[in-house]
Amino acid sequence: MQKYIHLVQILETEKIAANQLRTQLEDQDTEIERLKAEIVVLNKAKERMFPFQSNQEEEDPDIKKIKKVQSFMRGWLCRRKWKIIVQDYICSPHAESMRKRNQIVFNMVEAETEYVHQLSILVNCFLRPLRMAASSKKPPISHDDVSSIFLNSETIMFLHEIFHQGLKARIANWPTLVLADLFDILLPMLNIYQEFVRNHQYSLQVLANCKQNRDFDKLLKQYEYNAGCEGRMLETFLTYPMFQIPRYIITLHELLAHTPHEHVERKSLEFAKSKLEELSNRMMHDEVSDTENIRKNLAIERMIVEGCDILLDTSQTFVRQGSLPAFSAFVQPSHLPALFHDFSPPRSGSLIQLPSSSERGMLSKVRLGSLSLRKEGERQCFLFTKHFLICTRTSGGKLHLLKLFKIKMMRLLFGRIEVDVCCRTAMETPFSHHTSHMISSWMLLLAKTKWIVSTLKAQLDLQNSLIIMTENICSGIIRLKQGGTLSLIECTLIEELDASDEDYNAAGQGFSHLEFKIVVEPPDGQSFCVVLLAPSRQEKAAWTSDISQCIDNIRCNGLMTSVFEENSKVSVPHMIK
Repeated sequence: MQKYIHLVQILETEKIAANQLRTQLEDQDTEIERLKAEIVVLNKAKERMFPFQSNQEEEDPDIKKIKKVQSFMRGWLCRRKWKIIVQDYICSPHAESMRKRNQIVFNMVEAETEYVHQLSILVNCFLRPLRMAASSKKPPISHDDVSSIFLNSETIMFLHEIFHQGLKARIANWPTLVLADLFDILLPMLNIYQEFVRNHQYSLQVLANCKQNRDFDKLLKQYEYNAGCEGRMLETFLTYPMFQIPRYIITLHELLAHTPHEHVERKSLEFAKSKLEELSNRMMHDEVSDTENIRKNLAIERMIVEGCDILLDTSQTFVRQGSLPAFSAFVQPSHLPALFHDFSPPRSGSLIQLPSSSERGMLSKVRLGSLSLRKEGERQCFLFTKHFLICTRTSGGKLHLLKLFKIKMMRLLFGRIEVDVCCRTAMETPFSHHTSHMISSWMLLLAKTKWIVSTLKAQLDLQNSLIIMTENICSGIIRLKQGGTLSLIECTLIEELDASDEDYNAAGQGFSHLEFKIVVEPPDGQSFCVVLLAPSRQEKAAWTSDISQCIDNIRCNGLMTSVFEENSKVSVPHMIK
């Protein structure tokens, strides 16, 4: 019984499963019919939309041409639309900023290439040859001096070669430019540059001392004449690294100005800029100024044929330079009539002869202003914080220090004048103040004529000299002063000549008050004056202002130093620069 019940259950289960399968088949058949109907509808719709597609072989050739023209026009309109879009972007501020940013990067690569080339010249043309010369049997320079002059310049060259290779690799991936990681390479270099900057002033001093050795100077000039140096001196190559960090700061400023705020590199570039500015503000500014001053002084010193030791002083700061006509004091017209009496022939052996009656008449007709100036020519003047230099130009751009001769009148015997110059002695003869003044005025007039100057230059070879007459008459041996070098501590500036001054009548009216006088009062000699003529009132104001400021500064520094040294054991620094 149980067996039949089990079979009945199995049969009922199979019937139920069969009914389910039959139902699924019917549903699938219905779905298939529906899909077929949809396909038919779609085909009919497609035939309505493209009635000629099924029969392209029988299409009219004119229709084909029309379709081709329409296709061309659609392409042209699409290209025109994209062209307008591209042109609008090119003219947009963002595209302009990106172009400038790319140009900054390209310029930086070119500048870095040039800088690496300069460092290679410094190392290959100067450092390594001087190291070899220092190892010779008769070394013109020691290894210590070579190390002091160049310090870590070779290390700087290697690091910049790495930086340069990284820049070129970035350019190879243009237009994708990622530079922030490259500037991260510069940050460890700051300590190396810091050492170089601190040593730079000392290196120039060591180099100047080494140039006193003729063998070293000759060898250095041989290196400088190398074609690769392009006529540049060693001091120039030593100065190039001083300006590299400021150049990077300027480049970073320009990059950040054209980098969007949401740019991925902006924070890294700002960090690198802040680090470089921190180094520059801490020490670069003062060191570069001192270095530029030393380079300027050394360049002027090299231009002077005789040399000038005072320019080797590091505390000597350059102020200004320019061309100014230099001449001695003028002659007062009121003294002329008294001078043309009782002339007699000069004695033999005198250096200056009196003019004849015809020459004397010609002199009396000449206007004093034309006689008193423009006979000496323009002088190249250099103003420093402690000294004032007067030079003459020669061929080749070289300079000669102006030789300042003091010419004295020793005695007057019934119109007979005897003049001794330089190391010659004369008899001591007392004079009254009026007679002394007449003689001095007469000699000043003579010194301004071509006749007397040519006589002096012919006999004394004073081609590069400025003749300065002393106002007081005394005896003794005449001493040749240091040529063309005026110590400002001994000088007094007279900007405007007084009406009572001998120079006023001759200069003030003829040259629109453009002249100014420097009175020099050396402690071990007689005082004299140099009168200079400015080309304009503005130039005169600039020169007199700077000279007056330098004189006041040096006197104030000396006064303050002496006061503090009397009251304290600590010496006072230079308080006014």
